[in-house]
Amino acid sequence: MTVANQNAAPVRFETAFIGVLLSGGALAGMAQMAIVPALPQLAARYADAGDGTFIAQQVMTVAGPALAVGAPLLGWLAGIVGKRNVLLVSSLLYAVAGIGGAFAPDFWTLILSRILLGLVCGGVTAAGMALLADHYSGARRDRLIGGVSVLGGGATLVSLIVAGALAENFGWRAPFGLYLVGLAMFAVALPVVPRTEVAGVAAHGGSGGSVRAATGYLVMLTILSIVMNMIAVQGIFLLSSEGITSPTMQSIVLDMTTVGTMAGAYGFAYLRPRLGYVTMLALIWALFGIGVGGFAMVHGIVAVSFFAIVSGLGAGLVTPLHQSMVLTVVPPSANGKVMGLAMGAIFLGLVLNPFVIQPLRSSFGMQTAGAG
Repeated sequence: MTVANQNAAPVRFETAFIGVLLSGGALAGMAQMAIVPALPQLAARYADAGDGTFIAQQVMTVAGPALAVGAPLLGWLAGIVGKRNVLLVSSLLYAVAGIGGAFAPDFWTLILSRILLGLVCGGVTAAGMALLADHYSGARRDRLIGGVSVLGGGATLVSLIVAGALAENFGWRAPFGLYLVGLAMFAVALPVVPRTEVAGVAAHGGSGGSVRAATGYLVMLTILSIVMNMIAVQGIFLLSSEGITSPTMQSIVLDMTTVGTMAGAYGFAYLRPRLGYVTMLALIWALFGIGVGGFAMVHGIVAVSFFAIVSGLGAGLVTPLHQSMVLTVVPPSANGKVMGLAMGAIFLGLVLNPFVIQPLRSSFGMQTAGAG
């Protein structure tokens, strides 16, 4: 295996190693999406406390700001204590914090479990993507980065369907059991992720190189993430207002976004060598405009599912494009930090979405808000 950084440790079980790195996308996708089918039940559960819809959205999205903090923080820490150590500890705590939501006795305990989940999810994704960037470069790295999103989309697809059935049959607490997947990642990563760390950290005072050159890409990624998460955060309430109230059916419709995301991420490796950044950015905005706007304006399961797929195509291009771009403008010693910042930008957009949309929803209704 040709490594991107010649100081990277050798890998003995490459297939399993790649599987671990790609699985970070699955855990990140599940961090917020695994409980989406339970949101209407959560909204009803906390309706007496105020705006039940807004409260339920916060339970879902509170992992976002935690990840937005945890990813860059633990990405930086990985350069000090080791990417392997951060990956292992974070995947184990992911399972603990995730299942903890099922046993939360009150609202604040539930929120705290979600915050911890977001923090350690940031460690899983930042450390995993930094290891990927250390060991692979060029077209193969772009394919693997796209693979992270494909696998993440697949895991989200499955978790939404399973979570919908769990919520419908056992209540809002049941989907939290899906977070035990973190234990599986820990068990596989323990023997296959190499112990030796990338050299060069000491030369940068333990914090790696500068990420200043990536600032513009990170800002754009945050803005795109607000739109990218529109259907995930707002869509289930729009479906309810249209009379589509079954958690299982809602999950199936929302899964169409994930299908589009997987297709977009898979196509990234084909499009990237042929299209420049500006052209791909224009394509992404066009897909979001058609997909999100159409989802909010049309009626019927088939129609909304189609536009969910279109929006998903754009979402599938957003993450790998910007992860690839930031890696090209920072030194290898900054891989951990910049991957953490990129994941943080994605989830910052997720948490900003309800705050951007709530004034529109209150003033103009769900359809207008959903159309952005």
